Amino acid sequence: MRKLTVTMIVTCLVLGATAIATAQNTSDLVQASILADASNIKPGEPFTVGVLLKIKPGWHVYWTNPGDAGLPTRVQWILPPGYTASEVRFPVPEHLDQPGGIVCFGYTDEVMLTSTITPPSQSSANDSTAVDITAKVNWLCCSENCVPGKAILTLQLITGDKTLPDNTQLFEQWQNRLPTRTSAPAAPLVLSDSPPHTQILTTRKITDPKAIIPGTVDGLIVSVGAPQSTATGTTIPVSAQVLKGQTITASSVPVLLTWADPDGKVRLGEEITVPIVGGH
Repeated sequence: MRKLTVTMIVTCLVLGATAIATAQNTSDLVQASILADASNIKPGEPFTVGVLLKIKPGWHVYWTNPGDAGLPTRVQWILPPGYTASEVRFPVPEHLDQPGGIVCFGYTDEVMLTSTITPPSQSSANDSTAVDITAKVNWLCCSENCVPGKAILTLQLITGDKTLPDNTQLFEQWQNRLPTRTSAPAAPLVLSDSPPHTQILTTRKITDPKAIIPGTVDGLIVSVGAPQSTATGTTIPVSAQVLKGQTITASSVPVLLTWADPDGKVRLGEEITVPIVGGH
């Protein structure tokens, strides 16, 4: 099996704001790498690529919705002609309480962000041709201070007549930490209301407000209230505010319900979709 090659360029951006550390090297805080669940790939057969971030103890990076502070972690794929990538999938985040009552959502220790890559069904290249899959990654790593960082990661894979699995256990581990999408009932969120408000009804018993995390929608601030226990489960109030001058193009709002596994080690979750009415 040909060894995968990884090229990494890590750059630390230094900002003048007081909240940004100027002396800490971001490569000491976040070690970024790129992996695939296959070492050889076949035309037309999808495979998964992941960006693995290993984070220094005591520090964290952010989810798609960073919360009251921070910046979301971003991954942009640069692919060979004819290749396509799915949306980037984020594992269930942690609820991070910060000084001053600031609440953030993100990851400590390590996280892997994944996408499904689909090669073109027909390849004009000869067998055993190398192709490059590149990820441009940006993150903000925070503790008492925050340090922005970025990496350009390139993974070289070999095309052939069959797909050869690789890193199977690692990808299964992170696949199991992705939120599942459910069809829990949720009344439409009417953006023309004042204030806009709806409710999710879930059969899961939830008593901790920290277990509920609003997703992100461009131009919209989404808020969730305290869960209310019922005989059949939990009701969760959801409200939203349209930012001034913004037009909402999304058709739904994601809301994430989170919990730990029986050992308290792994974050699990369900993503509930709340339809949007108005504001389009």
